[in-house]
Amino acid sequence: MFDLKEGVPGIPRRLRYTVGHVTHVVEQDVLLALEGNIVLLGDPGAGKTTMTLWLKRQGLVRCTARALAAGCCPPAGGRLLVIDALDEVPACDGTAPVDRVLGALSAAGRPRFLLACRTAEWRAANANLIAEIFGAPPLEVDLLPVGRQEAQDLLAAKVGADLAQAAIRRFDTAGTEELLGNPQTLTMLASVLKRGHRATSKLALFGMFADVAWNEQNELRQDEPLGKLAKDAVLDALGAGFAALILCGKEALWGGPPQGAGDRLHLPAVERLPGGAQLRDALRSRLCNGPADARTYQHRLLGSISARVG
Repeated sequence: MFDLKEGVPGIPRRLRYTVGHVTHVVEQDVLLALEGNIVLLGDPGAGKTTMTLWLKRQGLVRCTARALAAGCCPPAGGRLLVIDALDEVPACDGTAPVDRVLGALSAAGRPRFLLACRTAEWRAANANLIAEIFGAPPLEVDLLPVGRQEAQDLLAAKVGADLAQAAIRRFDTAGTEELLGNPQTLTMLASVLKRGHRATSKLALFGMFADVAWNEQNELRQDEPLGKLAKDAVLDALGAGFAALILCGKEALWGGPPQGAGDRLHLPAVERLPGGAQLRDALRSRLCNGPADARTYQHRLLGSISARVG
């Protein structure tokens, strides 16, 4: 079973940024040489988290925007501080997520930073605010889609060249070949292809990925409570739970005592939602991540689709 949080770290990525009137398309190594503050932009599932983890492996300090907004700013030792997932920070008392993060950076002495964010949630006003606080606007860097050859090579390594080429042809015929540029989609596609399934849309791919996860789960845990639930009941329960997480801006569903919930959503409250009665058992599914008492979706993209489907 693929872990969607890990992305596809073996695929080299390209980046695009503009300085003045000149647009540059570069390899990911160039990130280490760029100056000033940086905003890394990409679509859901594009590989922003994987890129920040790669930067951490290069010796930089990494944290999540949620932890930073909560006051946990690790010392960067004068180097670039890598901050992941601005879009997962909830507003608080009328304060926008970017204001919370920039406030925490100001309190920490204004270290130079790279901030990863979904393209659709980044605003020009954010860049202006950074310019006011730090003296210059950030360099906005786009994480480009995976190239067609890289996508084919990845799928071929996972499922063999014949299956990979046939899958790509189906996406071409359906006019949805742009989905192959998304590492998250490639990860799910490789998983379902290994089981002999076919899909050419993101929604169909999610459904098949859920089937794969469900079948693997049943093979391993037939005698446990989760194994005795119907698949639709599990998806309904996860849809309720993931929708609650996203709408409330929380990081996980907390099954422990309420006083220990912190920035997590207390599970008993969500279990009372329509479809939530089986949530405690459903959270054991391989569609979820995290320790037993603090479960969450494997990736926000998968959580968003589950919330709509469930």
